[in-house]
Amino acid sequence: MFSLRFFILRKVIQAVVVIVLVTLATQLLSSLIPGSPGQSILGEGAGKEAIDRFNQEYGFDKPFWTRYWDWITGALHGDLGQSVQSRQPVADVLLAHLPVTLELAVVSIALSLLIAIPVAVLCATYEGGWLDRLVTAFSSGLLAIPGFVACVFLVAFFSVQAGVFPIYGWVPLTEDPWQNVVHAALPVAVLSIASCPLFLRVLRADLVTTLREDFVLAARARGLPNSYIMFRHVLRPASASLFTLAGLVFGFLMGGSIIVETYFSLPGIGQAVGIAVQANDLPIVQGVVALVAVVYVVVNTLVDTGYRLLDPQSGRQR
Repeated sequence: MFSLRFFILRKVIQAVVVIVLVTLATQLLSSLIPGSPGQSILGEGAGKEAIDRFNQEYGFDKPFWTRYWDWITGALHGDLGQSVQSRQPVADVLLAHLPVTLELAVVSIALSLLIAIPVAVLCATYEGGWLDRLVTAFSSGLLAIPGFVACVFLVAFFSVQAGVFPIYGWVPLTEDPWQNVVHAALPVAVLSIASCPLFLRVLRADLVTTLREDFVLAARARGLPNSYIMFRHVLRPASASLFTLAGLVFGFLMGGSIIVETYFSLPGIGQAVGIAVQANDLPIVQGVVALVAVVYVVVNTLVDTGYRLLDPQSGRQR
C-alpha cells in the first residue's frame, strides 16, 4: 500500500511539473512575437495609442513572471483570459467546443480498441498464418494513409457517391442522437483509420512475445486450452504498451484533430485553434495548448496508475 501511494504521489508531482513547464512555454509565445503582441495582433495600421491600450488591457505590458503569475492564478479559478476577436472568456470558448472533440476522441479510441484487440488476438494465436500476413499488410497500408487523404476518400465514396453520410456539419448528441451518429460517422472513421492499425500492431507484437514466455509453455504443457491461456494469462500482461499508447493517442486526438474538424466543419477544439491562429487570437491559442497539456498529463497519469493497480509488479519495473 505504501509503494502504491508513493507511486501515485510521484506521478502527481511529475504531472504538476509538466503542466507548469507547458504553461510557462505558452506564456513565452507572447514574448517571442516581434515588436509587441498588440502590434502583431492589431496590425501595422494601428496607432501607438491603440497598441498601448491593447497591451495594457491584456497585460502584455507587464514583466513575464508577473504575467505568468496572473495567468496561472486566474487559470486555477477558471479564468483563462479573454478572446481578442470575440471578447468572450477563453474558458467559455473552450467549453463550447470541447464536447465535440471529446466525443470524437472517446468514440474513435473505443472503436479502434474494439476492432484492434480481437484482431490482434487472432493474429497472435495464428502467428505467420494467412490471416496474420493479410492483417499485417493491410494495417501497414492504413498507417501510410494521411488523414486528409482519408477524408477525401471517405467523403467521395460515402457522401458523394453513396449519399449515406453528410459531408459537413454537426448535431449535438443531446438534440438528436441518431443525427449525431450520422454526422460523427465519417470523422470517427478517419480518426480510427490512423489509430486502429497502430493499436493492432503494438498489441499483436506484445502478444507474440508474451506467448513465448516460459509460463505460457508450462501452461500448455499442463493441457490448458489456448483460449484460456490467451485471455487468462497472456492478454493482461501484454496490454501495458497498448494502454499507454491509447492514452497518448487520446491526448493527440484532443489537440491534433484540426484537419478532420476543419474538413468536416465541426465546431471542436481543432477548429477553434485553427481560427485563432489565423486571427492571431493569442489567448485562445494559449488556452488550447494548456488544455491539451492538462489532458495529456491527466490521461497518462490515470493510465499508469490504473495499470499499476491491475499489475503491481509493473510498477517495480518502471
